[in-house]
Amino acid sequence: MYDSQTAASQPGEVTRSQPPEPNLPGDAPLNNAEVVTLEQAQTRTAYHIPLPERITIQQVWIQTTSSGDAPEIPARRAVAVQFENDVLLRIYPLDRQPDWDRLIAQSKDYFKKISVNGIPGIGADPGVVIYDGEEYFNRGSVVWWVDGLKYGLYTDTVSLEELLKVAETLQ
Repeated sequence: MYDSQTAASQPGEVTRSQPPEPNLPGDAPLNNAEVVTLEQAQTRTAYHIPLPERITIQQVWIQTTSSGDAPEIPARRAVAVQFENDVLLRIYPLDRQPDWDRLIAQSKDYFKKISVNGIPGIGADPGVVIYDGEEYFNRGSVVWWVDGLKYGLYTDTVSLEELLKVAETLQ
C-alpha cells in the first residue's frame, strides 16, 4: 500500500508519478521513528499490536510524534514490526477506509482485491513492475483497514498467497 505519510495530501491518495508502492524510506520503515521493544510500543499506543503465530520479532519501531510538532497522541502513533521471515508489519491510524478500487486502478492493476479474515483490502506479489515506462521493484503487500487502523504486511520475497496466510494469523 502506498505510504500516505510521505507523498499524499489525503490518506491513500497518490500525488506523485511513481508506482503506488515505493520502497521504504531509509533504514526505518516509519518517518520520525525510534527503535523500541514490543512492550514499550504497546504502552505508547492506544491500540493492540497484533502478532502473527510462530514468527520471531527482529525489531520494533514507533513514531516519535503524531504529526510534526504536535503533542504525542497514543491513538495516532504508527508502529512497525520487522519479523525474521522478511515480513514487515506497519500499522497506521487512518480515520476512513481507503478506496481499494481506486487504488487498484491507480496501480494499473498491480494490486488485487484480497480478504483478510473476511475484511476487504488489497495485495500484490513482490516483483518488478513498469510504471510510466520505467521499471520499479515493488514489495509484496497485503493491506486492510479495521476500526480506524490500516494494517499492512510488506516483503521483498514472500508471495501474496503466503502473506495472506500470515495476515490471517495476526492476533
